[in-house]
Amino acid sequence: MKALQHSKRGLHHQSTKRTVTKHSLRHASSSSSSPISKVVVGIRREDPGRLWERRCPVTPDAVNDLVREGVQVLVQPCDRRIWKNEEFVKAGASIHPNLAPANILVGIKETPISELDHLTTPVDGRERTHIMFSHTAKGQLYNMPLLSRFANPVNL
Repeated sequence: MKALQHSKRGLHHQSTKRTVTKHSLRHASSSSSSPISKVVVGIRREDPGRLWERRCPVTPDAVNDLVREGVQVLVQPCDRRIWKNEEFVKAGASIHPNLAPANILVGIKETPISELDHLTTPVDGRERTHIMFSHTAKGQLYNMPLLSRFANPVNL
């Protein structure tokens, strides 16, 4: 994912203009066949091996808007992110070490495969959604195991 932009309509991806609106997040929380539960968005820290990566897919202002609309936001701690952990907490997010309760996980780059085991199982009976920018469509060999994990749910 290149970036999410915040606007009055919600969050959207710059290159595809796909919009995740406040309404769609509320709808997602009520469309499950299980009892209504709150949507939980998790903001991943980037892979520790990518020391240069400071980008973040969601701003503290966007977190504040989501929280005001009833979305719980969890932030995985990261000391090198462009915004400090405290800015997200001030915006209404909670710091969480592994984002296990999150229904929707957002990050800039690929989730490390070693972290997928606890981030692919359903939460409260709902499948998880992962939003990230990945070069898997280019056929880069280092990303093929990740693509395989998402393309073949049996392997999850």
